[in-house]
Amino acid sequence: MAVAEPKAHRTATSTPAWRRFGVPVAIVILLVMAVALLPRGYDTDLGKVGDGRFAVVQVFDKNFVQSEQLMDAINEIRARYERRGVNFLVADMGTDQGRAFAQAHGAASATALIFDPTGKEVGAVQEASDPAVLSAALDRALAAGD
Repeated sequence: MAVAEPKAHRTATSTPAWRRFGVPVAIVILLVMAVALLPRGYDTDLGKVGDGRFAVVQVFDKNFVQSEQLMDAINEIRARYERRGVNFLVADMGTDQGRAFAQAHGAASATALIFDPTGKEVGAVQEASDPAVLSAALDRALAAGD
């Protein structure tokens, strides 16, 4: 009767180099790509309204779920319109400046105000969670400004 020999144990030195280094490198690359795809922060400098570019100002209240939904919708269309020179700004209702801006324009939370390059308000969308609604309003404003 033959005695079976014990199986050899794998050691760290028997793992191929591509596995030891390739997998962690691939994970790091994927993480960097994921972070790069995240929406960038929004500028709160409302003085940029009327600076020669169209602007969309979201009246944002972190305690209002519709503000979050509007932010998500804006994030979906933002890159396309930034390439066309549109500024995306936030009037944060948690700040004096944001509240004053919203009050001056008669805007409630979860409203996107659209301004022409001279700073004239040319449109507004309230509580929109559909990016198509925002795009349509912005396209009308841009077409009127051409």
